[in-house]
Amino acid sequence: MHGKKLTDDEITALAQRNGMNYTTQQRAEYMILGGYPRLDNGYTVFGEAIDNLDLIDTIAKQAKDAANRPKEDIKMSMTVKKMRKKKITKQFGYKYL
Repeated sequence: MHGKKLTDDEITALAQRNGMNYTTQQRAEYMILGGYPRLDNGYTVFGEAIDNLDLIDTIAKQAKDAANRPKEDIKMSMTVKKMRKKKITKQFGYKYL
């Protein structure tokens, strides 16, 4: 998902529409890092791009139809690497619970 930075007012309006109660930390992340809170409570995150981020910008610039879907399918592939949790934390900063 290619999101954008939001204002506190935008987050409040979306929270009311989605029936969400965002924490102070979540609001700060949407304002500083950006995102797409319209998908909250409706979709599951199943991955995260960690490199080749310009690809996301290229996909976001493609011509879209009225439903905000690309007019032409965009095919992609990925490589999954097995890594130990300790290495993932060291390399990407992800902390396991």
